[in-house]
Order: sequence, then C-alpha cells, then structure tokens
Amino acid sequence: MASLTGLPPSDTRRLLGELTRASLLTEQLPGRYVSHDLLRSYAAGLTADLDPEADRDAAVHRLLDHYLHTAYAADRLLDPARGAIELPLAPPAADARPEQLADRQAATAWLATEHPVLLATVTYTAETGHDAYTWQLTWSLSTYLDRQGDWAGRAAAWQTALRAAERLGDRTAQARAHTSIARTHTLRGSYADSIASLQQALDLYTAIGHRIGQAHTHRNFAHLWGHQGRYDAAVDHARRALALYRDATDERGQADALNQVGWYHAMRGEYDEALECCRQSLALHERLGNRAGQAHVWDSLGYAHHHLGRHDEAIECYGHALRLARDLGDRYNQTQALTHLGDAELAAGRVPRAERAWTEALTVLTELGHPDAEAVRHKLADLPSAG
Repeated sequence: MASLTGLPPSDTRRLLGELTRASLLTEQLPGRYVSHDLLRSYAAGLTADLDPEADRDAAVHRLLDHYLHTAYAADRLLDPARGAIELPLAPPAADARPEQLADRQAATAWLATEHPVLLATVTYTAETGHDAYTWQLTWSLSTYLDRQGDWAGRAAAWQTALRAAERLGDRTAQARAHTSIARTHTLRGSYADSIASLQQALDLYTAIGHRIGQAHTHRNFAHLWGHQGRYDAAVDHARRALALYRDATDERGQADALNQVGWYHAMRGEYDEALECCRQSLALHERLGNRAGQAHVWDSLGYAHHHLGRHDEAIECYGHALRLARDLGDRYNQTQALTHLGDAELAAGRVPRAERAWTEALTVLTELGHPDAEAVRHKLADLPSAG
C-alpha cells in the first residue's frame, strides 16, 4: 500500500486505520486488507473520473515495481546460483518500496503468500501492455513454481510471457520462454509440443549466437528424450550441452550438464560411468555453493548405488538429497528423494522404512495435487505388509 500511494509507511498505516474504522476496509489478516466488491468497484470508478491519468499511471507503476522487485529479490535468495535474467530490470520508481527480505526462508514465505497475486499480476500486465513486467515477473516466479511442482501455473505464466516477448521483439526473451514452455510440456507428457517449442528456441539462440541458451536447450532436449526412454539421444544432447557450457566457461551449466550425462548413463545401466560424471558434478556444485544442484546430484548418485546393489550407500545419498530439498523448501524434489529412498529401503528389506518414506512422499504429492501421487500410491498398495 505504501508503494501504491507513494507515501511513507507510517502515513500509510494511519490512513489504513482510518479506512478500517470507517468500515471501508477490513483487516482480514494482520497487515492484509480487503474491501467489499461494490466498494472496490465504486472506488475504481472514482479514481477513473477524478484522478489525473498521469497520477494513476504512476501509482500502477509503483505497485508493479513493488511486486516485480520483491519477487526478483526472492528468486535470487531461493537460487543464488541461477544465471542472470535475460531481460534486466529497470530501477524501481523512486517512491516504490519493495519488501526487504532477510533470507531464503523469508523469500519462500513471501512467495507462498503472494504467488496467487503475482500470477494475477502477470495476466494484468499482459492485458495492459506492460510486457516487460509480464516477462520479468514470470522469470522471477519460475524457481518457486518449479519447487512447488505447479506445472499448470508455470505453463500458463510462460505462455503469457512468450506473447509479451514477441510484442517486445526480444529474441532472447522469446527463446527463454520457449525452453520454459517445453519443459512443462515434457513434464505433462505433451512431447510433440515440447519438440516444437525446443526447436523454436534452438533456432532463435543459434541465430543470435547465444551459446549458453543453446546449451540450455540441449539440456531440455535431453530431458525430453529421457522422459520417453530414448536414453542414447538424451546422453547425446546432454553432452552437447556440456561442450557448449565449457566453451562459454559457464561452471553452473557444466555442473548441471555433468549430472545430466551421469543420470542418463545410469538410465542405460552404465552405473560406474554415472558415478564418475556425478561425482565431478557434485564437486563443482559444492565449489560453487549451489545447494539445489547438490540435491539433484545426490539423488543421481543414490540411484546409481542402488542399482549396483549398494543399498546403504544409496540410502545415505538419498538422505543428503532429502535434507537439502527440505532446507531449500523444494517440496517437489523432496517427494522425488523420498520416493527413491523408499525404493532403496525396500531393496534392503526394510519394509517399514520404505512405507514411511512413501507415505510422506504421497502426503506432499497429494497436497500439491501432483499426478506422481498415483505411482506412489501403487507402491504402498503393493508393499508386502499391505497384502
């Protein structure tokens, strides 16, 4: 509200108190205010009739800056090792007051509360011609939506962001949107749509000579082929990505690509090769301080050990992955680690531990409304103790 009005927070609190005492606003939760639909409509009509257009535009920009700059700062706290945004932010308006988020926990809490508003703002900015805000807000929400497993929200936002990037004529932003849309298509099993989006991204990145973008696209191609069980093609694209990242001296990309190469070696049954690649990846992620990347690698290492019959080593690796995912607030990848942990516990003959891991995974997946819940439900139903 201070950003919207351009007033100091102390003055804003006083005015909110007056409106609340007059029953024009209700403080539904501490610090969160609502108004009746009819009052909101009447107020909107008044501001359109009485306030100069320049004042209204300035207020809208302050509010958009508030949401955008806070969301961007929150994303940087969630994933500090993430690459730079392709469409850099302009400085916020002078009287905008973005939230000051102290740490990753504060960022996660803010996004958990505000992400419905932020998704609505993505739609609003697209409808009102604020295309840079549309794209930048979507980028800033992606890490959070990924970690929540919210594929539907992610897909809708990136489709909107793609149209905004096309109106802006920014080919890099368009390509980034295509790769993000393709990832969601892959996760939802829409493989033909994913191929089309990735090819568009690759064509754009190649045309502008963006090697890191090309590498990202090849990693997404690897993800796509891996989902279809075409592991030779997946390894090939992951290796192409690795070469491009090395050429561009992108160490975060190299670490991610090494883990991906290792994962698809494991999918081909080449577990020793998988361990070698993933250990290189883990060492690089640890040096970079990228804890999200470490969580993914520990899961890959666990899978390779599990299929080599080293169940205790696998359980230890999955434990590392699970602790990191929990600490990061990455609910979806918690479920992946828990599911794999249950697999390893069952292979080691520890049925009660497998049941506990799968039950926890199912609880989170059900809360997320995620389709992976059905596979875990089947695992629990097939447990020896269930029969």
